[in-house]
Amino acid sequence: PHAVHFPSSPLLTRTFDAHPRESYDRSPIVVSPNSCALPERGGRCYTLDDSQAFYKGLHPRALAPVPDLIPDLSGSSDESDGVASPPPE
Repeated sequence: PHAVHFPSSPLLTRTFDAHPRESYDRSPIVVSPNSCALPERGGRCYTLDDSQAFYKGLHPRALAPVPDLIPDLSGSSDESDGVASPPPE
């Protein structure tokens, strides 16, 4: 495969020393385990059974009972709801 290579130009780059090398801490960073991290490639992955997995993704109020319907006691019919229908032929 052919690749385009742009040689670096000393005119386009400039570096400055901010602090002496000895002042930088090069010791490894200690990272604590993350419970949300993805498993390593080929690592174990635990899954819940199907019923638990379904309910885990739902909002708590999604399982609340639906309230009863309120009957329309206004006495108006369906014809007065403002929807025009074609006259019967």
